[in-house]
Amino acid sequence: MTAWSFAVAFDLPVERVQKACVGLKPGGRGKKGAPTYRPAEILHALLDRKAGKKLSDERLRSETARADLLEVELAGVREQVVELDGVDRAWQRVGMAIRRQILTSHLSKAEQDTILRQLSELKPEDFIKDTEDNDAGDVVTAASPS
Repeated sequence: MTAWSFAVAFDLPVERVQKACVGLKPGGRGKKGAPTYRPAEILHALLDRKAGKKLSDERLRSETARADLLEVELAGVREQVVELDGVDRAWQRVGMAIRRQILTSHLSKAEQDTILRQLSELKPEDFIKDTEDNDAGDVVTAASPS
């Protein structure tokens, strides 16, 4: 988020926000080449430069939460966030495609039934847990049900 967009979002003077950003390390560049920062970093810089005026703890928490929400919204605009319902629908389609491939395969009816039963016993939580444990970004596979 640029200093200008932060100032507009929080109804602050642009010059004040720009002064607060001096010395911060930019995270990138905006569309017009202006440096971008994390909203929480800008907020902390503003609070550090506020001479003699301290915000209450509640206001600080509120503004930090607001900055975090803006960061999530910005990620959504940049299409870095995906709606959970869309992901769920996509995986349902993947599951149906796998089922269709199994049912039209050369496998015997008994083999097809066994594979489909094993797949139906898998729980989404098992994949989520495996994914969180896998920091390297490798392909995650579920263990066969016992």
